[in-house]
Amino acid sequence: MELPLQITWRHIDPSAAVEERVKERAQKLVQHFPEISHIHCVLEEPHRSHHKGNHYVVRLDIRVPGTDVVVGREDPDESRQTDLYAAITDTFDLAERRLRDRNGRKQKHSSKRG
Repeated sequence: MELPLQITWRHIDPSAAVEERVKERAQKLVQHFPEISHIHCVLEEPHRSHHKGNHYVVRLDIRVPGTDVVVGREDPDESRQTDLYAAITDTFDLAERRLRDRNGRKQKHSSKRG
């Protein structure tokens, strides 16, 4: 099965190693949450700072039935790092927590009906 992943690079030169890391993390998410139909990962370096170092932002738009899970836009502390690999790890970890929380709420809600 083909991984439902789209990667967008903004102000960053594409890297095979970074792309492989994103694919590994996306594959792990899809294995744990097979209901995922699409993942859009945006890798961005919004500002180049000579004094504070470069900051990277990773955003994920994850399409699942009923809603989309968005990680990164409203989570600047979790998704902004001076190390791109750390930003990828933090953002995918947060996405996994949100998907688990979403599934837990869904199960609680459906068990109350029965």
